[in-house]
Amino acid sequence: MAGSGIAKFILKEGGEVADEGLRYLGDSFGALKNLLNRYYSNMDRGSKLTTRGKVQDTDLGRIKVNVGKVPLEEMGSTIIKNRKNLDEYSFDIEKALNEEASFIPLIGDRSSGLGALSKVNEQVLENPVNLEAGNSYMRYLPNVEENRVWASDRSRLKPLLDLTEEASIDGKPVYGVFSNMGGESANFSTMVTDTIIEMLPSSKITKKSIKELDEEMSNIVKDWPGIENKNLKSFLNRPNGGGDRVRFSKMLEKAKYSDAGFPDVASIRSAVSEFDMFGLGTGDATGKAIARIYPDQIISDVSGHTTYPSSIQGEYAGRIANSKGEFIDVPRELFFPDFYADRRLRGIAQGGDNRSMEMNPSAQNVTEEMTEKLIQYLDNQSIE
Repeated sequence: MAGSGIAKFILKEGGEVADEGLRYLGDSFGALKNLLNRYYSNMDRGSKLTTRGKVQDTDLGRIKVNVGKVPLEEMGSTIIKNRKNLDEYSFDIEKALNEEASFIPLIGDRSSGLGALSKVNEQVLENPVNLEAGNSYMRYLPNVEENRVWASDRSRLKPLLDLTEEASIDGKPVYGVFSNMGGESANFSTMVTDTIIEMLPSSKITKKSIKELDEEMSNIVKDWPGIENKNLKSFLNRPNGGGDRVRFSKMLEKAKYSDAGFPDVASIRSAVSEFDMFGLGTGDATGKAIARIYPDQIISDVSGHTTYPSSIQGEYAGRIANSKGEFIDVPRELFFPDFYADRRLRGIAQGGDNRSMEMNPSAQNVTEEMTEKLIQYLDNQSIE
């Protein structure tokens, strides 16, 4: 199911501030109901914002819903829109076919790039947290000026550059295609733990709960500084601190801590993510951003991104759209059919597809058959 069509219902703007999320939708055009049902339908495919679950009555029956302390329909955020991005435009898939181009996957989280997060649900952050983007990284003007299109660790960027060099024989272009990870994927980013820390001062937490959390964290994180330590943020945001950020957010996800007054991690994951991906499964927002990647380049240690230290160069090439010019997110399989066909031919179960593509990306030649299927899918969708 395409995600772009609900974008016009998302924001209630007031100057440079925007409220975003399910709590602000009301029942306009059935958007709230549709989004909730989309989330329920895709929980096994990556839409879930938490591993916690609660049995609830829904339009799909009485089912276990992955939800934290705050009901999904009460989740929301307030964002200071201080970020300047290059305008989106349509990617020319038929031109890519004529160029004999190739696609490679840029597997990324759902991080928003709208500006600075100032409030989660009704709780004001002590200091706003910059939303540094996932797919819109390549459209952020400072990155556009420096031709930066993707940021990650060197170990993740090297295979992408190797693929680019292999596929760019005779100057044929190679396009990196953004494809989304699951709803919990932002755990690794500094944005989730930064938001947790900025919510702590206004959270009602007992000293007993703080002591218990610090004891548990000390057992799994070396040199844990303590939840009340002024250096907690710098400790978590240190180089190679991503694993500890994940451990911290997962620890707070436990019912005993969220019920004790600590910030609701599911709400935070939603708040730092692009809302038009809410409820989508892993890979369902493929094509949201596409960049031509330069071959024969070195990995830069300047990224302009707090979470990811390194970057590669290229230029923004657009976003996939139908013949009406409407932006439509598509399933990952439509961009990388050979990858899936090969795994099925070898009898490999679907359950490992997403992890395999993330860890072992492969290039896809743009063929006439895949182009026709992609265009047919796009033209069968509508945001009206």
